[in-house]
Amino acid sequence: MSCLSVIVSCGGSNARCNSFFVLPAVITVTNGATNAPICDAELTATGPNGELTLTKNPDDSSACTYDGPGITGSVTVTVSKSGFQKATVPNVSATIQTCDGPKESPQLISVQLTPN
Repeated sequence: MSCLSVIVSCGGSNARCNSFFVLPAVITVTNGATNAPICDAELTATGPNGELTLTKNPDDSSACTYDGPGITGSVTVTVSKSGFQKATVPNVSATIQTCDGPKESPQLISVQLTPN
């Protein structure tokens, strides 16, 4: 399941903007010993609505980034790879960007996996 930015709009033509973007968190995984990117980690987001498998961002082949869940609310992301200790990141959330508010950036998360 790939999580993409979502645009939501409410109502008709109001004087105030009613649209917003949901910007998923951007997660980078590296080897804690060498700082080399890990492009084949397994990421799972767990929250009040269950569990989601996170995938590598298909638009970013060089940086090995993963898209967080494109949902509102806080989740815990678990990162694992064979040969490494599992890492857990609490309080991962999507950023809400309104069309009439300041320009927001997605939450950027760096995870270093420690070799066994």
